[in-house]
Amino acid sequence: MLILNPDLYSKRHVQWYYFRVSNMETTPIYTFHIVNFEKSKSLYSKGLQPLLYSEHEARATGVGWRRVGWNMSYTQSRVNYPPHMSPLRSYFTLTWSMRFYHHGDTCYLAHCYPYPLSALYTLLGKIEEDSERSKYIQREELCRTLAGNPCPLLTVTEFTGEEEEGRKKRGVVVTARVHPGETNSSWMMEGLILFLTSNSPHSHALRKSFVFKLVPMLNPDGVVVGNYRTSLAGVDLNRVFRTPVTAAFPTIFHTKKMMNSFQQEREVCIYVDLHGHSRKHNVFMYGCHTPKADHTQFLYERLLPFLLSEQAADMFCLESCKFAVQRCKESTGRVVTWRSGVPNSFTLEATFCGSNLGPNRWQFSDRDLLRMGSNLGEAFYKFSKCLQSKTYQLKVMARLAEKLMKRLATPTDNVHRPTSTLPDVVTSTTTTLSPHSRACLHKKQARHSLSKFKKMNMRQLEEESSTSGSDSENQDFKYRRKKRNKGRDQRQQRSVMGTHTGVHEPFLPSLPRASRSLVLQQNPCPELTLPSLLTQATPTQQQTRVSAPVRLQSNQPFHYQQSTSKWKFVNRYSNRSNGGIPMFAEERMKERMEKRYMDKSDIHLPAAPSLPNVVVTKQGTKDHTHQNLARQPHPFWTNCTDNISSPQQHYE
Repeated sequence: MLILNPDLYSKRHVQWYYFRVSNMETTPIYTFHIVNFEKSKSLYSKGLQPLLYSEHEARATGVGWRRVGWNMSYTQSRVNYPPHMSPLRSYFTLTWSMRFYHHGDTCYLAHCYPYPLSALYTLLGKIEEDSERSKYIQREELCRTLAGNPCPLLTVTEFTGEEEEGRKKRGVVVTARVHPGETNSSWMMEGLILFLTSNSPHSHALRKSFVFKLVPMLNPDGVVVGNYRTSLAGVDLNRVFRTPVTAAFPTIFHTKKMMNSFQQEREVCIYVDLHGHSRKHNVFMYGCHTPKADHTQFLYERLLPFLLSEQAADMFCLESCKFAVQRCKESTGRVVTWRSGVPNSFTLEATFCGSNLGPNRWQFSDRDLLRMGSNLGEAFYKFSKCLQSKTYQLKVMARLAEKLMKRLATPTDNVHRPTSTLPDVVTSTTTTLSPHSRACLHKKQARHSLSKFKKMNMRQLEEESSTSGSDSENQDFKYRRKKRNKGRDQRQQRSVMGTHTGVHEPFLPSLPRASRSLVLQQNPCPELTLPSLLTQATPTQQQTRVSAPVRLQSNQPFHYQQSTSKWKFVNRYSNRSNGGIPMFAEERMKERMEKRYMDKSDIHLPAAPSLPNVVVTKQGTKDHTHQNLARQPHPFWTNCTDNISSPQQHYE
């Protein structure tokens, strides 16, 4: 039985492991139990296997990491909790069996392919030694972390030396490894770096059109200490992009500063943050959706994910992409960059498991992740063609519109549509047309598809743009959300049906609302004489609107009130201080300071001045009562508030 340590300076984020096993035997079958996983759902129950690295096999055959294990299970834990595990939380156990094939071997087991900080330095060193690749890349130090580790910043473009020509290029920013345990993001970043510095025609065209700013590792300290999600400060760095503090989060602060200066120099059109996902298959993207956008803007926001789905059809799933901005994601790099003016801001999520697209399913290897990085570069190239040619962009958006219409087709629509919305006779004659006529026909076909797409309901299109299934949502948040939704449903049901402790309503839900309320008024036990009461109700009585009553106290008699108007709103927080009205920050701060001083010292505070008397004035024929609530601040509070400094002053 194994117990994983949480992130350093934190008691949470236990989902990643990387440990060593030595002095094993070849005969027995070993069973491993990791008992303190936090997430209620995992890809281990859907086919994911641990990774094994054997030193003996690596020396003998050159085989590195490979998938092992059978009898995989991921269930809720039922063990005694150690001191660092909270008894109030639910933990889950990962179990698998395996056999070692070399006596006395030293093996390593990991959740995903490891990518340490030394591997990044080795890659950058090899690129700098290469005479061809080093011409297109510049390496500089973005900042120093809390532990003193350097955070590298890479610039990839065609360095011509002419400033005017360089300023005409658009900008692209790509970051990775903000969460240390998501090592698959580093493998994709390596594939992207190798693609951008290669001599292929598409890479050459990209370097002529764009200036790439790459931050391959945003959280070096977390990688060094072996955290899964947080930094050395014990904070998730992907939740502090809105207001980063220099002393606590230097990499995020300098990355945001670099992006602001980069936006002042040129137009930044793309931002991609590379991540890993532990509960969903395939590779997909999270984007941002502009509220009340038209159909053209709706398609443009999904242009880059669609190009990536065409480039990597066996790995990338467009149906898993979501394009909504949740309230809990307002401080992420994706949303903050999008609100700063970058129209195409995405989070690229790569699964820890593999692909389930098509009949053949497989688990990703490190080569697959490298290939995904190069596919991202190819998608950048196609996106640059869309920016340069309106005709090419029209064709791509038409294909995207066709795919969305097929996905959102109702059962009455023709699901088996041809690839073109024009008649089959016209499409069959395209092979005999000249290139110019064929181009005109394709352009007409694309415009026809877009015009048909614009007739669709935007609300139906926006329903598929929710961010459910995010990897950052834990089980406690889901439980609270489920409990809140359950309470809301119960309140809605009570508002429609009413509540009565002594009445059973086995037949009332199928009755009209007015008839049901009339039955409850005339008889507290409707199951006894239900048919007779229904026959006595006149049509005018059945059409009378009956509103639901407010829940009464247990000692008050229950009754239904018949009315044609809605019930008055009742504040459920009226019994709290200040009448349920939210208090200002200064008043709340004064209350807390007063309580702190009263608890920890013998200071006797002077009594607050009494309120002035109530003044009654007469205006016209009505009497109005006013109560002057303005108070003169006491000198004690003035002295206390003067000595309070903002949290930002302590960091600065």
